[in-house]
Amino acid sequence: MGSSAGDGAELVGTNAHPGEFEGGPIVGRAELTEQDFKEVWTVLPRNRRALVELVFSLLAIPVFWLMLAVLDSHGWRGLWSLPVIVGSFLVGAWLAFRLWRQRFAWARAAAKQMRSAEGVEFRFDSVGISLEIPGAPCQHEWSSLQRSFETAHCFVIYTTPTMVMAVPKRAFAANELTRLHARLLQVPKRELPNSALWPPLRRRVLLWFVFLGVFLAVWRHLNPG
Repeated sequence: MGSSAGDGAELVGTNAHPGEFEGGPIVGRAELTEQDFKEVWTVLPRNRRALVELVFSLLAIPVFWLMLAVLDSHGWRGLWSLPVIVGSFLVGAWLAFRLWRQRFAWARAAAKQMRSAEGVEFRFDSVGISLEIPGAPCQHEWSSLQRSFETAHCFVIYTTPTMVMAVPKRAFAANELTRLHARLLQVPKRELPNSALWPPLRRRVLLWFVFLGVFLAVWRHLNPG
């Protein structure tokens, strides 16, 4: 699986002793579903940025309406309104559909890779996180984790800058969820690729202002009176 997770101070490292993991290891087992991965996909930093950019793109529609209101006073509305409005909605619909397909394909591939229907066992102890996946057990030390955060139904853990682990909360008892939540808050907040949100949006907003400035300059040139 791939992509980002939550933040905090570093957990107990690989030199820790089992006794330092207060309360003993936390163990749980659950079948992972495509819905688990779809929920995780939505909150990954790189995908949050794509969703916000989609919203900004859809803001083009009222901007075009404003432009058309200006053109209307010069009799150009009838010529331009239909392609501009229809084109704006088509672009927004295409971007939304593309994101939906990416989410669906990623969730299906992740569930297949994890052989999720056979169940996965998660173990959290002083050394790190162990996964018992049919045919492919693996372990990640606390010191190697990149980030962690949580959704309503899952813990999301970045084991590398580009690989993410989905841990469903239903795999654990209520008291163990509290302990696990406290532990994962200590995972460091490390920089993830393609996770920066505001710099790309600043560029997008600047582009819009440049576009509107060019439009107004052309309009003033064609209508000097």
